[in-house]
Amino acid sequence: MNGVYQNKNTYSTSGTTLTFSTAPANTVSIEVIVLSQTAINTPASNSVTTSTIADGNVTTSKINDDAITLAKLAGLARGKIIYGDASGNPAALALGTNGQVLKSDGTDISWGSDSAGTITGVTNFADNRIATASGGTTLNGEANLTFNGATLAVTGAITASTTLTVGGTATFTGLVDAAIIDGANFKVNGGQGSDGQVLTSTGSGVAWEASSGTTINNNADNRIITGSGTANTLNGESGLTYDGSTLAVTGDANFDSNTLFVDASANSVGIGTASPFSPLHISKTDWSSGAPYGTVAYIEGGAVNDLNWGHLVISQTGTTTDTGGRLSFGANGQNPIAGIRAKYKGATYGDLAFLTRPSGGTNTERMVISSSGNMGIGTASPDAPLHVEATNASLILSNSGRSQYWRMQNNETDDALVFNASDANERLRISSSGNLGLGTQSPSAKLHVATAGAEGINIGLQNSERYYNMETDGGLLMFKDVSAGGVARMTFDTSGNIHINKTAVNQTTTLGFDLYANGTVLATHTVSNNESWILNNYNGSGTSRFDFRWNNSSRGGINVTSSAVAFATSSDYRLKENVDYTWDATTRLKQLKPARFNWISDDKNTLVDGFLAHEVTSVVPNAVTGTKDEMYDSEHDLAGEEKHQSIDHSKLVPLLVKTIQELEARITALES
Repeated sequence: MNGVYQNKNTYSTSGTTLTFSTAPANTVSIEVIVLSQTAINTPASNSVTTSTIADGNVTTSKINDDAITLAKLAGLARGKIIYGDASGNPAALALGTNGQVLKSDGTDISWGSDSAGTITGVTNFADNRIATASGGTTLNGEANLTFNGATLAVTGAITASTTLTVGGTATFTGLVDAAIIDGANFKVNGGQGSDGQVLTSTGSGVAWEASSGTTINNNADNRIITGSGTANTLNGESGLTYDGSTLAVTGDANFDSNTLFVDASANSVGIGTASPFSPLHISKTDWSSGAPYGTVAYIEGGAVNDLNWGHLVISQTGTTTDTGGRLSFGANGQNPIAGIRAKYKGATYGDLAFLTRPSGGTNTERMVISSSGNMGIGTASPDAPLHVEATNASLILSNSGRSQYWRMQNNETDDALVFNASDANERLRISSSGNLGLGTQSPSAKLHVATAGAEGINIGLQNSERYYNMETDGGLLMFKDVSAGGVARMTFDTSGNIHINKTAVNQTTTLGFDLYANGTVLATHTVSNNESWILNNYNGSGTSRFDFRWNNSSRGGINVTSSAVAFATSSDYRLKENVDYTWDATTRLKQLKPARFNWISDDKNTLVDGFLAHEVTSVVPNAVTGTKDEMYDSEHDLAGEEKHQSIDHSKLVPLLVKTIQELEARITALES
């Protein structure tokens, strides 16, 4: 416009429309220049070289498939190979020497010698000979090992490490008498002999000859043949037969000198004994010094995942209640002296009982584990996970020599649970009513602790950080901090008074509280100044009083009558000295700065009248407590927090009264 080029952000175009962001002023000349792109020159053939192309600009996406031909590649010497070098660039591999092979080390390729070796020839070679390795680069033709396409011929000895299998016919020519073996025949001297002949040694060879004859007595099908003690005579055993799958023995059987003995008359089996006492009798009386020591039977099986079955099952026939499989234990060949038995209760459940035998008696059931998992001692019907039933049933916990033990016993006399120590003295009792007694056989409370004499009773309360105990001392009940050396933290005396951090009323020498049964409370703050206060300290007129004391004397208090409450501080002349009535009150009063303000904590911002404590300090110091901008020190529970000043407005009253008196005197003087 007017010859000035306009920035692109001041206008926009849409087709043939030109729009300005701000309308040009009237009479402004607007000139629009439209540019059009011309064709880009195309390089002449074979004129683009690598120097005119930036590295990496020609990519596979810029080249058509099969567009680069051999004619466009630079010349390469005959026999060379293009490969990627260590920098990832194409390179030409130089020619190797005659006989070298192309080898790879896992990273690069190169020409090298063939380390595996090359077969250079075969020695002693002839028709049908089999070649074998010689350990070098040549093979040997074996004259004694030939194959004509049908027959493998071996001259010399054959050693077979396992089995020599011949599919056709094998002829052995090195034997005294030639033998031929094929798939169905065994021939010696070219023949197989006649029916009934046997192969017999002649002393210089073997031959088929007639048998001299053997007689088998009592022969029958499946009977096993045994020797008879007579030449050429055998016996067929009627009591020992084998039908091809089953070995049957009729009568007793003894294997390896009673290692296994079968008693046919008793239908019993003995292992280690020829006189089985039962259908299965295992006997081993010797004892070895090492494993398995005296083990008689060892049962080993695979993993049993079904809880209903095990590696050994003992059962009985029938469904009689409280009967079942048994396991008995004995000693010295005597009758069983203990046992375990199952007690049938139903088709799929039952109990397990344990039995022992007393002297002169029989096995008696002592303990039962019920089908529900309860264990009963002295009862066949346990009602709890552990149920002990007997007259004055007891449970003893002792050391190995029983020099020390505890007995827990059910006392049937009064239905109590009693705990006795080694000296048989009762230590603890839980009565039928649920009361717990320590030192008493008649607990009258939920916890009743007693002692026969006047000695104290201690009850400890302890965790990982602190240990307290409650004890009696004469007529006192005391709570002590054992961790602090046994300091009494609270004491009850026989009058019903409570002493905190004390054991008796002591106003001047011990810090703490005294709570009297009549309602009076005494608190001692420090011993050095005998600071204390007394709440509800009755005087003769029946007035209740909160009395503050210093050095064992009253310094003020809060008095309560039937009609009013009075806040008083000590003002007795006997407590004062250096009394002066001639001092300037007006000048000091004029230094006070009464103000109106609201408290920050007051959400309603209510205006009140008063003073700022630090502004009163210089005028009436005893009316202000604390120091301006003071903070609690690090030893205080409120360390780091603000410690605020306070003011006692009653301390301003003497100043006000004296100022009024001075004003009255001046007014009187003016009036006269």
